[in-house]
Amino acid sequence: MRLAKGKYIGFIDSDDWIDKNYYEKLLQSVAEHNAEIAMGNVIWYYDYDNTIEERSWIERILLSIEGDVAESVIDKKKVVRACTVVNKIFLRSFMEANNIKFYEGLYWEDNPFTVISTIQAKKVGLVKDVLSHS
Repeated sequence: MRLAKGKYIGFIDSDDWIDKNYYEKLLQSVAEHNAEIAMGNVIWYYDYDNTIEERSWIERILLSIEGDVAESVIDKKKVVRACTVVNKIFLRSFMEANNIKFYEGLYWEDNPFTVISTIQAKKVGLVKDVLSHS
């Protein structure tokens, strides 16, 4: 993140893939709502005895929020439960101004990063489409 030069920062794990319009939809959400963060839906794939199972628990979170932006404490509390960064973009200047960074040496480093950034953000744009696959 220290080397990032763009206006926004996004994270994709090496074993994930994204839809071709992933960043376009997240950027539209940030611009439309003047949000510091935008998030989309994710599908996780689990292999149980050579049977692939798809799960999208983030979809339940997104659908529980009325509208396309989370700005109330209640809605942001729901967003915090989606403690992953692979489905979000972050306004770099917002991250720098609030000194939000990953803590080194932690497993599940997404959790504190996502909680802190969501609490600090005034608005989180929501894209209810599936955009990311993990």
